[in-house]
Amino acid sequence: MANAFTLARLSAFVAISSVFAVPAASVSALEGVWRAPDYDWSSLTYNRYLTEKVSRTAAIAEAEALVSQAEAALNVARASLDNAKAETRRAWNLYLAAYRSGNEDDAIEAWRAVGRALRAQADARREERAKADLLESERRNRTYKQFWKARWENNWRDAQAARGIVGAHTVAESIARCRPGGGRFCSANGLLRLDTRFTVFQPVLGMVGVHHAHAKGLTGAGVRVAIEDDAVNYRLPEFAGRVSFEGARLVYPRPLSTDAPFGAKNWWYDSSSYSPLETQDPHIHESMTVDAILGPLGEDWTEEIWLENRHEDVLSRDRWVVIPAVESEDGPSHGTRVASVAVGRDFGVAPGATLIPIFKDFSRSGQNQENTWSRYLLTHLSRASPEVRTAWDEYLAKSVRADYANYDVVNRSFGIGVFDQDAIQSVLASGTNWWGEELRRLLPLTWRAYMQTHVHPDDRAVVVYATGNSQEEFGGLGANLPFHEPHLRGHHLAVMAVDADGAHAFYSNFCGPLPSDWDAARWGRHYCLAAPGRVNAASNRPGYAFQGTEGTSFAAPIVTGAVALLMEHFRGQLGNTEIVKRIVNTANNRDRYAQMEIYGAGLLDIEAALRPVGKVVTGTPSVRVDTTSTVIDVPAAFGLLGRRLAKTGVEIASLDALGAPFWTAPRRHVRTTGDLSGPIPEFSEPDQDAESRLHLGFTPGTMATPEGLGGIRLLVGKDRIGVEQAPSDGFRWGFLGDGASWQGGHVSGAFGDDVRSITTWIGRSTRIELDEAWTLNASITLAFGRAFLESGTMLDVDPYTMSTWSFMLERGQRGRGMWSRLSLAQPLRAETGNATLTYLSGLRDGAPKYDQATVPLEPSGREIELSFTHETPLGSGRGVFEVAHSWNAGHEPGNTKFSIGAAYRIRW
Repeated sequence: MANAFTLARLSAFVAISSVFAVPAASVSALEGVWRAPDYDWSSLTYNRYLTEKVSRTAAIAEAEALVSQAEAALNVARASLDNAKAETRRAWNLYLAAYRSGNEDDAIEAWRAVGRALRAQADARREERAKADLLESERRNRTYKQFWKARWENNWRDAQAARGIVGAHTVAESIARCRPGGGRFCSANGLLRLDTRFTVFQPVLGMVGVHHAHAKGLTGAGVRVAIEDDAVNYRLPEFAGRVSFEGARLVYPRPLSTDAPFGAKNWWYDSSSYSPLETQDPHIHESMTVDAILGPLGEDWTEEIWLENRHEDVLSRDRWVVIPAVESEDGPSHGTRVASVAVGRDFGVAPGATLIPIFKDFSRSGQNQENTWSRYLLTHLSRASPEVRTAWDEYLAKSVRADYANYDVVNRSFGIGVFDQDAIQSVLASGTNWWGEELRRLLPLTWRAYMQTHVHPDDRAVVVYATGNSQEEFGGLGANLPFHEPHLRGHHLAVMAVDADGAHAFYSNFCGPLPSDWDAARWGRHYCLAAPGRVNAASNRPGYAFQGTEGTSFAAPIVTGAVALLMEHFRGQLGNTEIVKRIVNTANNRDRYAQMEIYGAGLLDIEAALRPVGKVVTGTPSVRVDTTSTVIDVPAAFGLLGRRLAKTGVEIASLDALGAPFWTAPRRHVRTTGDLSGPIPEFSEPDQDAESRLHLGFTPGTMATPEGLGGIRLLVGKDRIGVEQAPSDGFRWGFLGDGASWQGGHVSGAFGDDVRSITTWIGRSTRIELDEAWTLNASITLAFGRAFLESGTMLDVDPYTMSTWSFMLERGQRGRGMWSRLSLAQPLRAETGNATLTYLSGLRDGAPKYDQATVPLEPSGREIELSFTHETPLGSGRGVFEVAHSWNAGHEPGNTKFSIGAAYRIRW
């Protein structure tokens, strides 16, 4: 964790780092010269990629062989050690026996044998340890080789994507492809075992459940993550294509003038007697960087204040900044490592999020300069007229608000190492410092801008701090700010570090206790939680692989990346304060993590944060019930109604006990009743002709009584009653009322508890005797129906029409001797009508949002079934065989179904 005594230009109370934009006059020139270039993939040709891949594959195979050899050598060494231990036990037992016998010479000789055995055992132990160290070294070498091969393949995939080649994907796009497909690789466990992010680059991410987010296709895409740190090498492939300069700062301020500013009498800008890093000084001063001095109200000052620029190729008007080198011969910068853990392509929790670099100078001279200039400027403002002070307040507040508007999450892996509570409280209450009430009095708009009181809590940028590495009982100032300032609660998080075994890291500050006025129902269990602190991070230069590093500085960006994943998952509908509350309330606080003063809310658990908490409900403005029970079975005549709703963009939202939205496809709730016909054919019966058959099945399970007067028969079933006339030749008609279902389909949950339907039909049947053997039966029917669902429920159905027809060519006599039938038919299908779905679509301004979607009841396709049935006497019984093929099965275009079946009935 970088030690920074001063954190902000004028965050005089909140101790947050500088978030001011550079003056508008310099922004365009700065971006024109220093905008991050697109990564140049032109040198990565296919031949070079293939050659390197073959070479690196061979290197991995060689490393694997060395690991196998080292494992074999270790096994031999362990066997030798076991033998030496056994020999020692044997020698010791012989010595005890000789000692008990009273033979002094035998006892002396046996004791010498014990000594020799112990020396041999010590030698064997040293050999075993040496072989174990060798195996660990070979395994590290193998991991290194695997890393380089995996990174090379990622570079090649990005190269293909940059060239617009179809089928090429970046790492983030490959994760996103998991969402619609799934399968073994896209399952959470599959990713954890197979994906290079978890096996090579950042294995520690499995501890906090990142693989569950990636398996859902989440990458943090569209979320703006600001990394406020020292110079981030944003030119690396790790961040290629995902760098934004809106709200970024790529400079370190440096004043050239040695003249006393603001008429100061005692100018000690370079005084060595003052060190801002001496944290025992209770008088903590905050900084205003020199950018503010160049504001519109400082025109009379800018002539005498010059800032250094060491780059000769920048125009003279830009001579007020130092642009630090983003690549260093000393390896990766702190900011580059932090950024790679949060949003890096290979190492990052959120590899699709947008990076906004905010450079901050952590050097002693840089901090001293910022602090000194700030103190003189603040002194000047305290003596200025109310009009001047108000003008400055408005300017500074506008600048702070403008910058915060560019960020969704800000990572600050730094803070002030002050832990004496009495000193902190003295500073916060003191009227002689630019903190607390004094800042509110002099610069109230600026103070409110840092508090983000100008925006709704749901829209406030989330700030994530590292607790620090001082082995203290609570976080440093910055991480611990929510303890002191209620206005920061809900959008400020602090992160302490745990080791690979999940226990608190020895170096990490604890989360510390909660203030007495903490409202857990409003802000969650704590403002602090735990995350792994030992990570791999990107190199600052392409020539290096990665750097293993540890500290709370690297636990913080894991939480920052998690915030980005949740923001994407909840589609911006869940407020940022609710995201923060969800992260802390779903953290693992079981067992050791129940120690709130150490781990705060517990260990980050992304899987739990992505799962609904408690009961999940959905419905309409007037009906809200349990989601799992919300189902409607749509008759097969209407096809896949749920799929048609999905094609219009419908996703049905549900709200969990914490008020978070979760979305499911309509087909999870709008189901089509299955095809009740199986592949096993039914036997025909003697004299079974058209007039003796059941009605056309507008409601399955309805039975027909024997014919009555005029050929009319009664249709009855559970909660069903109707009449039908169905002659074998001529017009047919019928009516059926169903008091408990929609043609066999039922409802529950937000679709209501009761559904009724009525169906009427008319048709024409024709029977033509072609000769003594062949008969043609043809039938066509048109039906009219209406479904009645409860008012205010999710689905409303218009009156509709349906049709069905069939042509059957039969040979022989049904149920006697040999009988065959060739049939071409269209099953029952809706032809007109619409269905309107009223559904919960998500949240708007924190309140449930409801939408409507209307789709035709008419399916997209038309099923045509061709079947052949043959029945014949067989032995002492009858056998029947049937084969059928359907085009557009289920009335869905392109869906085919083939079935074949046989049955045998013994005649007793």
